[in-house]
Amino acid sequence: MNISKAGILLVLVPLILGLVFVLALTRLLVQADAESARAFRSAQISNCSNKLIRDLFEIGSLTRGEVVAQMKSEDYGKMVATIRSDLQELLQAVKDDPPKVRIVQKCAEASEEAFELVDHIRSTLGANRDSISLDQSDSIRRRLRSCVKRLISRDLLSMAQDEKSKSEESHLAQAQFREHIKVFLVAGVCLNVVLAILVALIFSKRITGRLRVLLDNSFRLASGLPLQNPIGGKDEIAEVDITFHNMADALANAKQKERSLIDHSLDVICSLDQNKRFTAANPACRTKLGYSEEQLLGRSFHSLLANEDLEKVEKSMSAAKAEEIEARFETHIKHKEGNEIDLDWSVHWVPFEKLFFCVGHDISERKEVERLKQQFMGMITHDLRTPLTVVKGYLEMSEAGVFGELNEMGQRQLANAERNTDRMLGLVNDLLDIEKSETGQLQIHQATINLNDLIDQCVKSLAPLAQRQEVNLDATATNLTVFAD
Repeated sequence: MNISKAGILLVLVPLILGLVFVLALTRLLVQADAESARAFRSAQISNCSNKLIRDLFEIGSLTRGEVVAQMKSEDYGKMVATIRSDLQELLQAVKDDPPKVRIVQKCAEASEEAFELVDHIRSTLGANRDSISLDQSDSIRRRLRSCVKRLISRDLLSMAQDEKSKSEESHLAQAQFREHIKVFLVAGVCLNVVLAILVALIFSKRITGRLRVLLDNSFRLASGLPLQNPIGGKDEIAEVDITFHNMADALANAKQKERSLIDHSLDVICSLDQNKRFTAANPACRTKLGYSEEQLLGRSFHSLLANEDLEKVEKSMSAAKAEEIEARFETHIKHKEGNEIDLDWSVHWVPFEKLFFCVGHDISERKEVERLKQQFMGMITHDLRTPLTVVKGYLEMSEAGVFGELNEMGQRQLANAERNTDRMLGLVNDLLDIEKSETGQLQIHQATINLNDLIDQCVKSLAPLAQRQEVNLDATATNLTVFAD
Protein backbone atom coordinates (compact mmCIF):
# COMPACT_ATOMS: atom_id res chain seq x y z
CA MET A 1 0.00 0.00 0.00
CA ASN A 2 1.43 3.36 -0.99
CA ILE A 3 1.65 6.35 1.32
CA SER A 4 -1.33 8.17 -0.20
CA LYS A 5 -3.67 5.21 0.38
CA ALA A 6 -2.26 4.65 3.86
CA GLY A 7 -2.77 8.33 4.63
CA ILE A 8 -6.37 8.21 3.38
CA LEU A 9 -6.99 5.11 5.51
CA LEU A 10 -5.45 6.74 8.58
CA VAL A 11 -7.75 9.73 8.05
CA LEU A 12 -10.89 7.73 7.22
CA VAL A 13 -10.76 5.43 10.26
CA PRO A 14 -10.80 8.26 12.84
CA LEU A 15 -13.31 10.14 10.68
CA ILE A 16 -15.72 7.19 10.53
CA LEU A 17 -15.34 6.52 14.24
CA GLY A 18 -15.89 10.20 14.90
CA LEU A 19 -19.06 10.19 12.79
CA VAL A 20 -20.33 7.09 14.62
CA PHE A 21 -19.57 8.76 17.93
CA VAL A 22 -21.37 11.96 16.89
CA LEU A 23 -24.40 10.04 15.60
CA ALA A 24 -24.64 7.96 18.77
CA LEU A 25 -24.22 11.04 20.93
CA THR A 26 -26.85 12.85 18.86
CA ARG A 27 -29.24 9.92 19.36
CA LEU A 28 -28.68 10.03 23.12
CA LEU A 29 -29.24 13.78 23.13
CA VAL A 30 -32.44 13.40 21.09
CA GLN A 31 -33.70 10.75 23.51
CA ALA A 32 -32.75 12.96 26.43
CA ASP A 33 -34.59 15.90 24.85
CA ALA A 34 -37.63 13.72 24.21
CA GLU A 35 -37.58 12.49 27.79
CA SER A 36 -37.16 16.06 28.98
CA ALA A 37 -40.17 17.14 26.90
CA ARG A 38 -42.17 14.19 28.29
CA ALA A 39 -41.17 15.11 31.82
CA PHE A 40 -42.11 18.74 31.20
CA ARG A 41 -45.49 17.71 29.78
CA SER A 42 -46.16 15.33 32.68
CA ALA A 43 -45.11 17.97 35.18
CA GLN A 44 -47.32 20.53 33.42
CA ILE A 45 -50.34 18.17 33.46
CA SER A 46 -49.66 17.25 37.10
CA ASN A 47 -49.34 20.87 38.15
CA CYS A 48 -52.45 21.91 36.24
CA SER A 49 -54.40 18.97 37.69
CA ASN A 50 -53.30 19.72 41.25
CA LYS A 51 -54.10 23.41 40.87
CA LEU A 52 -57.51 22.53 39.43
CA ILE A 53 -58.18 20.14 42.31
CA ARG A 54 -57.23 22.81 44.86
CA ASP A 55 -59.53 25.30 43.20
CA LEU A 56 -62.36 22.73 42.98
CA PHE A 57 -62.08 22.09 46.69
CA GLU A 58 -63.25 25.68 47.19
CA ILE A 59 -66.54 24.72 45.57
CA GLY A 60 -66.63 21.60 47.71
CA SER A 61 -66.29 23.76 50.83
CA LEU A 62 -69.70 25.25 50.05
CA THR A 63 -71.31 21.92 50.94
CA ARG A 64 -69.84 21.70 54.46
CA GLY A 65 -71.28 23.33 57.54
CA GLU A 66 -74.74 24.32 58.51
CA VAL A 67 -74.21 28.01 57.75
CA VAL A 68 -71.84 29.32 55.09
CA ALA A 69 -71.19 32.93 54.74
CA GLN A 70 -72.52 34.16 51.55
CA MET A 71 -69.66 34.60 49.08
CA LYS A 72 -69.24 38.01 47.58
CA SER A 73 -69.96 38.32 43.90
CA GLU A 74 -66.44 39.52 43.15
CA ASP A 75 -64.84 36.55 44.94
CA TYR A 76 -67.24 34.13 43.37
CA GLY A 77 -66.51 35.52 39.90
CA LYS A 78 -62.76 35.17 40.46
CA MET A 79 -63.24 31.57 41.61
CA VAL A 80 -65.27 30.73 38.52
CA ALA A 81 -62.75 32.41 36.21
CA THR A 82 -59.87 30.62 37.93
CA ILE A 83 -61.50 27.20 37.62
CA ARG A 84 -62.37 27.78 33.97
CA SER A 85 -58.80 28.96 33.30
CA ASP A 86 -57.44 25.86 35.06
CA LEU A 87 -59.67 23.64 32.97
CA GLN A 88 -58.64 25.39 29.76
CA GLU A 89 -54.95 25.12 30.65
CA LEU A 90 -55.33 21.44 31.56
CA LEU A 91 -57.26 20.77 28.37
CA GLN A 92 -54.45 22.42 26.36
CA ALA A 93 -51.87 20.27 28.14
CA VAL A 94 -53.68 16.95 27.43
CA LYS A 95 -54.86 17.79 23.93
CA ASP A 96 -52.70 15.01 22.43
CA ASP A 97 -54.11 12.34 24.80
CA PRO A 98 -57.81 11.61 23.97
CA PRO A 99 -58.61 9.65 27.19
CA LYS A 100 -57.35 12.50 29.32
CA VAL A 101 -59.20 15.00 27.15
CA ARG A 102 -62.45 13.14 27.94
CA ILE A 103 -61.68 13.24 31.66
CA VAL A 104 -61.08 16.97 31.54
CA GLN A 105 -64.19 17.52 29.43
CA LYS A 106 -66.32 15.60 31.98
CA CYS A 107 -64.81 17.71 34.72
CA ALA A 108 -65.59 20.84 32.73
CA GLU A 109 -69.19 19.73 32.24
CA ALA A 110 -69.54 19.01 35.95
CA SER A 111 -68.02 22.38 36.81
CA GLU A 112 -70.46 24.20 34.56
CA GLU A 113 -73.33 22.30 36.17
CA ALA A 114 -72.00 23.23 39.60
CA PHE A 115 -71.69 26.86 38.57
CA GLU A 116 -75.30 26.84 37.36
CA LEU A 117 -76.41 25.27 40.63
CA VAL A 118 -74.51 27.82 42.72
CA ASP A 119 -75.88 30.60 40.58
CA HIS A 120 -79.37 29.22 41.17
CA ILE A 121 -78.79 29.09 44.92
CA ARG A 122 -77.47 32.62 44.94
CA SER A 123 -80.43 33.90 42.95
CA THR A 124 -82.96 31.94 45.03
CA LEU A 125 -81.71 32.88 48.47
CA GLY A 126 -81.05 36.45 47.52
CA ALA A 127 -77.86 38.20 46.77
CA ASN A 128 -78.18 40.84 49.52
CA ARG A 129 -78.03 38.57 52.54
CA ASP A 130 -74.75 38.16 54.42
CA SER A 131 -75.14 34.48 55.10
CA ILE A 132 -77.24 31.51 54.13
CA SER A 133 -78.00 28.16 55.68
CA LEU A 134 -77.55 25.21 53.42
CA ASP A 135 -79.41 22.99 55.87
CA GLN A 136 -82.58 24.66 54.70
CA SER A 137 -82.27 23.08 51.31
CA ASP A 138 -81.10 19.46 51.56
CA SER A 139 -82.00 18.65 48.01
CA ILE A 140 -79.89 21.52 46.61
CA ARG A 141 -76.98 20.55 48.88
CA ARG A 142 -77.13 16.93 47.71
CA ARG A 143 -77.12 18.00 44.10
CA LEU A 144 -74.13 20.30 44.70
CA ARG A 145 -72.25 17.54 46.54
CA SER A 146 -72.89 15.22 43.62
CA CYS A 147 -71.45 17.81 41.22
CA VAL A 148 -68.38 18.26 43.42
CA LYS A 149 -67.83 14.49 43.45
CA ARG A 150 -67.98 14.47 39.69
CA LEU A 151 -65.62 17.44 39.58
CA ILE A 152 -63.03 15.82 41.82
CA SER A 153 -63.41 12.40 40.28
CA ARG A 154 -61.21 9.39 40.73
CA ASP A 155 -60.14 9.72 37.09
CA LEU A 156 -58.91 13.28 37.69
CA LEU A 157 -57.09 12.31 40.87
CA SER A 158 -55.65 9.23 39.17
CA MET A 159 -54.55 11.30 36.18
CA ALA A 160 -52.80 13.79 38.46
CA GLN A 161 -51.11 10.99 40.37
CA ASP A 162 -50.09 9.19 37.16
CA GLU A 163 -48.61 12.32 35.63
CA LYS A 164 -46.73 13.03 38.84
CA SER A 165 -45.32 9.49 38.74
CA LYS A 166 -44.45 9.90 35.07
CA SER A 167 -42.70 13.18 35.82
CA GLU A 168 -40.64 11.55 38.54
CA GLU A 169 -39.85 8.63 36.24
CA SER A 170 -38.84 11.06 33.51
CA HIS A 171 -36.49 12.85 35.88
CA LEU A 172 -34.91 9.50 36.70
CA ALA A 173 -34.70 8.65 33.00
CA GLN A 174 -33.12 12.04 32.30
CA ALA A 175 -30.56 11.37 35.01
CA GLN A 176 -29.83 8.01 33.40
CA PHE A 177 -29.47 9.64 29.99
CA ARG A 178 -27.09 12.23 31.43
CA GLU A 179 -25.09 9.43 33.01
CA HIS A 180 -25.07 7.55 29.71
CA ILE A 181 -23.89 10.69 27.91
CA LYS A 182 -21.10 11.17 30.44
CA VAL A 183 -20.04 7.54 30.08
CA PHE A 184 -20.26 7.80 26.31
CA LEU A 185 -18.19 11.01 26.30
CA VAL A 186 -15.56 9.45 28.54
CA ALA A 187 -15.51 6.33 26.37
CA GLY A 188 -15.28 8.47 23.24
CA VAL A 189 -12.39 10.49 24.65
CA CYS A 190 -10.60 7.31 25.74
CA LEU A 191 -11.23 5.73 22.34
CA ASN A 192 -9.98 8.88 20.64
CA VAL A 193 -6.82 8.85 22.77
CA VAL A 194 -6.24 5.16 22.06
CA LEU A 195 -6.89 5.72 18.37
CA ALA A 196 -4.52 8.70 18.32
CA ILE A 197 -1.82 6.63 20.01
CA LEU A 198 -2.46 3.77 17.58
CA VAL A 199 -2.27 6.12 14.58
CA ALA A 200 0.91 7.66 16.00
CA LEU A 201 2.44 4.20 16.44
CA ILE A 202 1.44 3.17 12.92
CA PHE A 203 2.75 6.44 11.51
CA SER A 204 5.94 6.09 13.53
CA LYS A 205 6.51 2.52 12.40
CA ARG A 206 5.42 2.89 8.80
CA ILE A 207 6.52 6.46 8.03
CA THR A 208 8.76 8.02 10.66
CA GLY A 209 10.79 4.90 11.40
CA ARG A 210 11.44 4.24 7.74
CA LEU A 211 12.31 7.88 7.10
CA ARG A 212 14.75 7.60 9.99
CA VAL A 213 16.38 4.68 8.17
CA LEU A 214 16.74 6.86 5.05
CA LEU A 215 18.28 9.65 7.14
CA ASP A 216 20.67 7.21 8.79
CA ASN A 217 21.63 5.84 5.37
CA SER A 218 22.44 9.36 4.19
CA PHE A 219 24.82 9.81 7.14
CA ARG A 220 26.30 6.37 6.49
CA LEU A 221 26.82 7.23 2.83
CA ALA A 222 28.55 10.49 3.75
CA SER A 223 30.71 8.67 6.32
CA GLY A 224 31.62 5.81 4.01
CA LEU A 225 29.85 3.22 6.18
CA PRO A 226 27.75 0.32 4.79
CA LEU A 227 24.06 1.10 4.38
CA GLN A 228 21.28 -0.60 6.29
CA ASN A 229 19.32 -3.35 4.58
CA PRO A 230 16.50 -2.23 2.25
CA ILE A 231 13.36 -1.40 4.23
CA GLY A 232 11.09 -3.34 1.87
CA GLY A 233 7.54 -2.55 0.82
CA LYS A 234 5.93 -1.14 -2.29
CA ASP A 235 5.21 2.43 -1.25
CA GLU A 236 6.99 5.65 -2.16
CA ILE A 237 9.44 5.40 0.76
CA ALA A 238 10.48 1.93 -0.38
CA GLU A 239 11.00 3.28 -3.90
CA VAL A 240 13.12 6.13 -2.51
CA ASP A 241 15.12 3.60 -0.48
CA ILE A 242 15.69 1.43 -3.55
CA THR A 243 16.75 4.48 -5.55
CA PHE A 244 19.04 5.55 -2.70
CA HIS A 245 20.69 2.10 -2.60
CA ASN A 246 21.09 2.16 -6.39
CA MET A 247 22.63 5.63 -6.15
CA ALA A 248 24.97 4.43 -3.38
CA ASP A 249 26.01 1.45 -5.52
CA ALA A 250 26.61 3.76 -8.50
CA LEU A 251 28.66 6.11 -6.32
CA ALA A 252 30.63 3.17 -4.93
CA ASN A 253 31.33 1.94 -8.47
CA ALA A 254 32.32 5.43 -9.60
CA LYS A 255 34.51 5.83 -6.52
CA GLN A 256 36.08 2.43 -7.18
CA LYS A 257 36.78 3.39 -10.79
CA GLU A 258 38.17 6.73 -9.67
CA ARG A 259 40.32 5.01 -7.06
CA SER A 260 41.48 2.46 -9.61
CA LEU A 261 42.33 5.25 -12.04
CA ILE A 262 44.27 7.12 -9.36
CA ASP A 263 46.00 3.99 -8.09
CA HIS A 264 47.11 2.96 -11.58
CA SER A 265 48.05 6.45 -12.72
CA LEU A 266 51.74 7.01 -13.51
CA ASP A 267 51.46 10.61 -12.31
CA VAL A 268 51.87 11.62 -8.69
CA ILE A 269 48.39 12.44 -7.30
CA CYS A 270 48.04 13.76 -3.78
CA SER A 271 46.09 16.18 -1.57
CA LEU A 272 47.53 18.75 0.83
CA ASP A 273 45.91 20.61 3.70
CA GLN A 274 46.14 24.36 4.24
CA ASN A 275 49.56 23.91 5.86
CA LYS A 276 50.86 22.10 2.77
CA ARG A 277 50.97 18.72 4.52
CA PHE A 278 50.05 15.47 2.78
CA THR A 279 46.58 14.09 3.55
CA ALA A 280 46.43 11.46 0.79
CA ALA A 281 48.68 10.08 -1.94
CA ASN A 282 48.46 7.45 -4.67
CA PRO A 283 50.82 4.46 -5.15
CA ALA A 284 52.75 6.34 -7.86
CA CYS A 285 54.41 8.30 -5.03
CA ARG A 286 56.36 5.18 -4.09
CA THR A 287 57.50 4.74 -7.68
CA LYS A 288 58.35 8.38 -8.36
CA LEU A 289 59.42 9.65 -4.93
CA GLY A 290 60.35 6.48 -3.09
CA TYR A 291 57.85 7.15 -0.28
CA SER A 292 54.73 5.13 0.54
CA GLU A 293 51.41 6.80 1.31
CA GLU A 294 51.84 6.11 5.03
CA GLN A 295 55.27 7.76 5.01
CA LEU A 296 53.93 10.86 3.27
CA LEU A 297 50.82 11.42 5.42
CA GLY A 298 51.37 14.45 7.64
CA ARG A 299 54.69 15.31 6.00
CA SER A 300 55.31 18.81 4.69
CA PHE A 301 55.32 19.19 0.91
CA HIS A 302 58.08 21.78 1.20
CA SER A 303 60.42 19.21 2.73
CA LEU A 304 60.58 17.47 -0.67
CA LEU A 305 61.32 20.62 -2.66
CA ALA A 306 64.68 21.96 -3.69
CA ASN A 307 65.59 25.18 -1.90
CA GLU A 308 65.47 27.28 -5.07
CA ASP A 309 61.83 26.24 -5.70
CA LEU A 310 60.38 27.06 -2.26
CA GLU A 311 59.48 30.70 -2.91
CA LYS A 312 58.06 29.99 -6.38
CA VAL A 313 55.86 27.14 -5.11
CA GLU A 314 54.59 29.14 -2.13
CA LYS A 315 53.54 32.06 -4.35
CA SER A 316 51.82 29.80 -6.89
CA MET A 317 49.85 27.84 -4.28
CA SER A 318 48.83 31.01 -2.40
CA ALA A 319 47.53 32.48 -5.67
CA ALA A 320 45.62 29.26 -6.43
CA LYS A 321 43.94 29.42 -3.01
CA ALA A 322 43.17 33.15 -3.05
CA GLU A 323 41.89 33.36 -6.64
CA GLU A 324 40.64 29.74 -6.94
CA ILE A 325 42.58 29.20 -10.15
CA GLU A 326 44.82 26.42 -11.41
CA ALA A 327 48.48 26.81 -10.48
CA ARG A 328 51.12 25.37 -12.83
CA PHE A 329 54.80 25.13 -11.91
CA GLU A 330 57.82 22.88 -12.30
CA THR A 331 59.92 21.74 -9.36
CA HIS A 332 62.88 19.61 -8.44
CA ILE A 333 61.72 16.94 -5.99
CA LYS A 334 64.10 15.14 -3.65
CA HIS A 335 63.84 11.38 -4.08
CA LYS A 336 64.10 9.23 -0.99
CA GLU A 337 67.38 7.82 -2.33
CA GLY A 338 68.89 11.30 -2.60
CA ASN A 339 68.62 12.07 -6.29
CA GLU A 340 66.28 14.70 -7.74
CA ILE A 341 63.48 14.31 -10.25
CA ASP A 342 61.63 16.98 -12.18
CA LEU A 343 57.83 17.21 -11.85
CA ASP A 344 55.35 19.44 -13.64
CA TRP A 345 52.62 20.26 -11.10
CA SER A 346 48.94 21.16 -11.59
CA VAL A 347 47.39 22.40 -8.33
CA HIS A 348 43.71 23.18 -7.57
CA TRP A 349 42.27 24.56 -4.33
CA VAL A 350 39.02 22.82 -3.22
CA PRO A 351 37.22 25.30 -0.88
CA PHE A 352 34.54 23.01 0.60
CA GLU A 353 37.17 20.40 1.56
CA LYS A 354 39.88 22.99 2.32
CA LEU A 355 42.46 20.91 0.46
CA PHE A 356 44.91 21.35 -2.38
CA PHE A 357 44.44 18.70 -5.08
CA CYS A 358 47.79 18.17 -6.81
CA VAL A 359 48.87 16.21 -9.88
CA GLY A 360 52.58 15.93 -10.63
CA HIS A 361 53.76 14.70 -14.04
CA ASP A 362 57.29 13.35 -14.28
CA ILE A 363 59.23 15.46 -16.79
CA SER A 364 62.69 14.14 -15.90
CA GLU A 365 63.09 12.48 -19.32
CA ARG A 366 61.98 15.66 -21.07
CA LYS A 367 64.43 17.69 -19.04
CA GLU A 368 67.18 15.18 -19.93
CA VAL A 369 66.29 15.47 -23.61
CA GLU A 370 66.43 19.25 -23.33
CA ARG A 371 69.83 18.95 -21.63
CA LEU A 372 71.12 16.69 -24.41
CA LYS A 373 69.75 19.07 -27.00
CA GLN A 374 71.57 21.93 -25.32
CA GLN A 375 74.75 19.86 -25.41
CA PHE A 376 74.13 19.10 -29.07
CA MET A 377 73.59 22.75 -29.88
CA GLY A 378 76.74 23.60 -27.95
CA MET A 379 78.61 20.97 -29.93
CA ILE A 380 77.31 22.42 -33.17
CA THR A 381 78.40 25.87 -32.10
CA HIS A 382 81.81 24.75 -30.90
CA ASP A 383 82.70 21.82 -33.17
CA LEU A 384 81.12 22.92 -36.48
CA ARG A 385 80.57 26.64 -36.56
CA THR A 386 84.02 27.58 -35.34
CA PRO A 387 85.96 25.35 -37.81
CA LEU A 388 83.74 26.47 -40.67
CA THR A 389 84.41 30.06 -39.76
CA VAL A 390 88.16 29.35 -39.82
CA VAL A 391 87.87 27.60 -43.20
CA LYS A 392 85.85 30.52 -44.54
CA GLY A 393 88.61 32.85 -43.38
CA TYR A 394 91.30 30.84 -45.19
CA LEU A 395 89.19 30.77 -48.34
CA GLU A 396 88.75 34.51 -48.23
CA MET A 397 92.52 34.91 -47.74
CA SER A 398 93.17 32.60 -50.72
CA GLU A 399 90.74 34.60 -52.83
CA ALA A 400 92.63 37.74 -51.85
CA GLY A 401 95.93 36.19 -53.12
CA VAL A 402 97.57 35.87 -49.75
CA PHE A 403 98.76 32.36 -50.64
CA GLY A 404 99.55 33.14 -54.26
CA GLU A 405 97.72 33.67 -57.52
CA LEU A 406 95.20 31.03 -58.78
CA ASN A 407 94.26 30.35 -62.37
CA GLU A 408 90.72 30.76 -63.63
CA MET A 409 89.73 27.21 -62.75
CA GLY A 410 91.14 27.65 -59.27
CA GLN A 411 89.23 30.88 -58.84
CA ARG A 412 85.97 29.16 -59.78
CA GLN A 413 86.56 26.23 -57.44
CA LEU A 414 87.58 28.59 -54.66
CA ALA A 415 84.34 30.52 -55.17
CA ASN A 416 82.35 27.27 -55.02
CA ALA A 417 84.15 26.20 -51.86
CA GLU A 418 83.40 29.56 -50.30
CA ARG A 419 79.72 29.29 -51.23
CA ASN A 420 79.46 25.79 -49.77
CA THR A 421 81.15 27.00 -46.63
CA ASP A 422 78.60 29.81 -46.38
CA ARG A 423 75.84 27.27 -46.96
CA MET A 424 77.12 25.06 -44.15
CA LEU A 425 77.36 28.08 -41.87
CA GLY A 426 73.84 28.96 -42.90
CA LEU A 427 72.63 25.47 -41.94
CA VAL A 428 74.36 25.76 -38.57
CA ASN A 429 72.80 29.17 -38.06
CA ASP A 430 69.41 27.74 -39.02
CA LEU A 431 69.77 25.07 -36.33
CA LEU A 432 70.63 27.77 -33.84
CA ASP A 433 67.63 29.80 -35.03
CA ILE A 434 65.37 26.79 -34.45
CA GLU A 435 66.64 26.59 -30.89
CA LYS A 436 66.05 30.31 -30.48
CA SER A 437 62.50 29.97 -31.87
CA GLU A 438 61.68 27.31 -29.26
CA THR A 439 62.92 29.58 -26.49
CA GLY A 440 61.30 32.68 -27.99
CA GLN A 441 64.62 34.42 -28.70
CA LEU A 442 64.56 34.30 -32.51
CA GLN A 443 64.52 37.69 -34.17
CA ILE A 444 63.18 37.88 -37.74
CA HIS A 445 64.53 40.54 -40.11
CA GLN A 446 62.12 40.74 -43.03
CA ALA A 447 63.05 42.37 -46.34
CA THR A 448 62.17 42.30 -50.05
CA ILE A 449 64.30 39.71 -51.88
CA ASN A 450 64.62 39.11 -55.64
CA LEU A 451 64.04 35.47 -56.53
CA ASN A 452 66.71 35.64 -59.29
CA ASP A 453 69.37 36.15 -56.64
CA LEU A 454 68.13 33.19 -54.62
CA ILE A 455 67.91 30.95 -57.67
CA ASP A 456 71.38 32.01 -58.83
CA GLN A 457 72.82 31.16 -55.41
CA CYS A 458 71.15 27.76 -55.47
CA VAL A 459 72.46 26.96 -58.95
CA LYS A 460 76.01 27.96 -58.06
CA SER A 461 75.88 25.95 -54.81
CA LEU A 462 74.71 22.81 -56.60
CA ALA A 463 76.91 23.17 -59.69
CA PRO A 464 79.81 20.94 -58.46
CA LEU A 465 77.39 18.18 -57.50
CA ALA A 466 75.57 18.55 -60.81
CA GLN A 467 78.82 18.26 -62.74
CA ARG A 468 79.73 15.04 -60.95
CA GLN A 469 76.31 13.63 -61.72
CA GLU A 470 76.44 14.97 -65.30
CA VAL A 471 73.36 17.04 -64.72
CA ASN A 472 72.84 20.36 -66.48
CA LEU A 473 71.16 22.99 -64.26
CA ASP A 474 69.11 25.57 -66.15
CA ALA A 475 67.26 28.40 -64.33
CA THR A 476 64.85 30.77 -66.02
CA ALA A 477 65.14 34.41 -65.00
CA THR A 478 62.15 35.98 -63.23
CA ASN A 479 61.26 39.38 -61.90
CA LEU A 480 59.35 38.03 -58.87
CA THR A 481 60.22 39.23 -55.39
CA VAL A 482 59.35 37.85 -51.94
CA PHE A 483 59.10 39.42 -48.48
CA ALA A 484 61.13 37.11 -46.24
CA ASP A 485 63.92 36.90 -43.68
